[in-house]
Amino acid sequence: MLRVANHERGYSCEQQEDLEAIMPAIVQALQRESSEKKRERMEAMLFALNSINQIIHSTLKFDQIMKKMILEESQAIGWERISFLLESMIFG
Repeated sequence: MLRVANHERGYSCEQQEDLEAIMPAIVQALQRESSEKKRERMEAMLFALNSINQIIHSTLKFDQIMKKMILEESQAIGWERISFLLESMIFG
């Protein structure tokens, strides 16, 4: 369904047909955008997991591992500011 703003005098049949003709292209564009955003989120999560994996294999210090996990995951989901709050709550 495509929703358009009300026109003072309404829409002519030709205008309605034009709107109906472009609707599939609009729907495709929205679906592509949604798929692209999902792909970008998945790539960010994979990057975060790889970074966490690297720190786990490079140190046995629990606090360093936890700090890296908080930072990477919060960046992956777009919550960078939250990571600093969590880190300060956990590690003082």
